[in-house]
Amino acid sequence: MKKRLFAAVLLFTCASFIWSASASEQDEIHRSAGYRGSISLTDQYLFWVGFDTSHGWMFDEHHYLGGGVGFATVPDGSWPTIAHVFVDYSAYILKRSSTPTAGVKAGYMMSFGVLGDQRPLKDFGEMSVFEIEPNVGWSWAFNEDLGMCLSIGATILVGSQWTTAVMPKLSVGFEF
Repeated sequence: MKKRLFAAVLLFTCASFIWSASASEQDEIHRSAGYRGSISLTDQYLFWVGFDTSHGWMFDEHHYLGGGVGFATVPDGSWPTIAHVFVDYSAYILKRSSTPTAGVKAGYMMSFGVLGDQRPLKDFGEMSVFEIEPNVGWSWAFNEDLGMCLSIGATILVGSQWTTAVMPKLSVGFEF
């Protein structure tokens, strides 16, 4: 499973860089202000696989603010399924269709028990923590309304059970 995910991310990244390099300067596409959303496949700590979705407002070519939800689970069911709600800020550094990004998500993460367990909500509340996730990445705009993104970050969990825990996170997604 991990090899397939890594191969898919690598292929996705290579295709994106080739497409980005072939774009001419005169055909540059810029992000327009207004509603924006995204959906991403995530891999946390090379362990939890999941999805995040964020919806919000692009204020100009550089600043996005939104909110979202996500979940992640371990495919073999050996660890609890986690879900989170968050506020999401992203800065698009350059005024180009292909640009580096920097952002932060802040929210609340909770456990929903082990996937496939007969009582999946029995562990609810055992892991309820605040999270903050700084991230950096790259974004490619296909047109004003559609693009894709790749980011790497670190989810920092702060709660009563753990003083602090850090989990690396890889995210590949589409922006609309």
